Amino acid sequence: MYTEVFPTRLKSARKNIDLTQKEFSEILNISRSTYTHYEIGTIEPRFETLVQIALVLEVTTDWLLGRTDHGGLQHQRTYQGKTCSR
Repeated sequence: MYTEVFPTRLKSARKNIDLTQKEFSEILNISRSTYTHYEIGTIEPRFETLVQIALVLEVTTDWLLGRTDHGGLQHQRTYQGKTCSR
């Protein structure tokens, strides 16, 4: 389940806040290459990184991991001065 849902939801949520992989990886303090592997599903983030991803995206870890369809892209938000529809 994780390898099917997480990469898709991660990419969708990142694009929803209008950040590039490079910009998002810098926020997470990881390499762009590592982040790209998260989005294509070849590696999984450490627990601490998963929590940080959820906090930045304002979604739940359960939603990111496909454990629920609630707690995801549901509301308007602003990140770094950009208003994003969720």
